[in-house]
Amino acid sequence: MFCERDNFLYTLRAKKCSDNERVYLFPHGESDNLKSALQNILDDAHEHNSRVKFETLTRRASSIVCELFPGKFSVEGNSDLSEYVYSVSHQINLPGHELATKRKNVHKFFRDYEGRYEVKIIAPEHIELIRKFQREWLEAKILSEYDLQHEDQLKQENDGIQNALNNFFALGLKGIILLIDGKIKAYAYGAPLSEKVFDAIAEKADNNIPNIYPVVKIEFAKLCCDGY
Repeated sequence: MFCERDNFLYTLRAKKCSDNERVYLFPHGESDNLKSALQNILDDAHEHNSRVKFETLTRRASSIVCELFPGKFSVEGNSDLSEYVYSVSHQINLPGHELATKRKNVHKFFRDYEGRYEVKIIAPEHIELIRKFQREWLEAKILSEYDLQHEDQLKQENDGIQNALNNFFALGLKGIILLIDGKIKAYAYGAPLSEKVFDAIAEKADNNIPNIYPVVKIEFAKLCCDGY
């Protein structure tokens, strides 16, 4: 749920709220008025007889909350929300003994599909082809016994992917498609987070093709993440 007041944007994670706790994102607006914005959130929660919980705060935002309201908040990390950061060379070369099996599997893919596969940077003419592959991928996942219980999450993720495809180039997204015998069998896309880090946002592949996922990671890193 969203609300705008006094030039601040407020976001309530309504589905995560409980009877005694309301979950918010950090307010967006002028930094000079942050205390009044945070107080608005406190007032909103207290009107519902609930505590305030902020989610996914940066270290700076956590410090601001604790400094403006001393003794009122505690800060906890949540490993379930953590991301993984790899060097591009690590993604491409798969170095070390612990990745030997993955390197072997990648080489097997290249042998098995030599002359049959190609990788392309996503261009406007590929968007509808990706959309069609995504629909097929989603249907297959939902029909599988393991993923049946995750249907709602898969559909929500699909909504995000469709929105991204609708606005792919306006959002500054960049990605690849992997084709076998001329048909899309995988795609991946992302966007820069900073001058140093590129975020891999979505990555989907045909699960019936052995070893295709590590190949997609390698090709994506080569073609989209150079210099990050």
